[in-house]
Amino acid sequence: MSAAGMPNFGDDAITRHWIGYLRRRFPGCQIYLDAIDATVASFLHPSVTCVDLVWRIAEWSRFDDPIATRDALRSGWLAAGPLPMRERQLLALMRDVDSVHFLGGGYINDLWPKNRNLIAVGSVLAERSGVTVFATGLGLQPLTGQSAVQLAEFLAGFSHIDVRDQASHDALAAHLRESEHGKLSCLGDDLLQVDPHDIVSVVDAPARMHLCVKNEFFDSEETAATVRRFVLSEVESFQADHPDAPVLCYELRPHFDYAIYEFLGSHIGNVVLVPFEQIWADGMTLGRSDRLLSSRYHFQLLAAATGLDGTALSWSTYYDEKFLSLRAFSRWRVLRLEQGGFAEVEYPEAPDGAPDAAELGRRKREFVASRLYPPSRAR
Repeated sequence: MSAAGMPNFGDDAITRHWIGYLRRRFPGCQIYLDAIDATVASFLHPSVTCVDLVWRIAEWSRFDDPIATRDALRSGWLAAGPLPMRERQLLALMRDVDSVHFLGGGYINDLWPKNRNLIAVGSVLAERSGVTVFATGLGLQPLTGQSAVQLAEFLAGFSHIDVRDQASHDALAAHLRESEHGKLSCLGDDLLQVDPHDIVSVVDAPARMHLCVKNEFFDSEETAATVRRFVLSEVESFQADHPDAPVLCYELRPHFDYAIYEFLGSHIGNVVLVPFEQIWADGMTLGRSDRLLSSRYHFQLLAAATGLDGTALSWSTYYDEKFLSLRAFSRWRVLRLEQGGFAEVEYPEAPDGAPDAAELGRRKREFVASRLYPPSRAR
């Protein structure tokens, strides 16, 4: 179960990792991927069976409160009456699966409250079918106290919940019974398990500038003007030192990373769009002397994990927390959009001896192999 299929490179790269991991660990296993858009996901992940049962059940619930959603599913699945077709298909599928794994990402929080219904569905699946349900790498911020109370209730049905940032961990831990604290861990983003050099090739080459700026910055004209002015000044500063260097604009989410490319293309020359399909197939090639500017969390994660520095753009506490979760190994400067401009976010320095990205990935892989997917789980 993941946020694959929008598509969004981060969520889909995480999904691709887990599919590959399960194929290697349990050769011949049957994998079902419950994705936001099963049709798109089937093109990106052709080696698995793509469905959207959990997503649609959660989305079409008549309740915005996940507790009410859980109670309605409990009642319906225990009753003798007929169920909607998607619910029948989901329960039938549970007869053939050993576990349900919610893959990491920042899609379950108060920004998209309906998505908390996903966890409600998972908790009832654990009760109704007896299947093992767990989650890894979730980013739950922003999360109010009441939302944390609700999500903590579902832990009774999950065998484990792993989150990617300390704020998410603390929010849940405050509402768990002491006996349930062993179900909660904070092992970082799921993509840390991947060798970043499998996605990012780092080369010695003439300098280029790489941009990945989300369209959300352009939602209001005032904000758009601020962002256009700032980005253009950064690009012009770079081109003053490297007049013939290309400026590459990355589309980690199709259509949603396009506005900055369109703007720059009308003001300067040598601007290149790197489409999602190219990144998905070939990864990214970054130089040690390149200039990196991004508002995409997983762009920063991958680049920083290879040792490259850059500048990250934030406009909310949602992104402040995401970027903070990388401070153990990322030395990126973070600028937050304020009234009329960008101000640097002052993060605490990483403590001496903080693990690097490779060590964080090793710890998570070790936990997964020993706790979540031990050899005894193979059928």
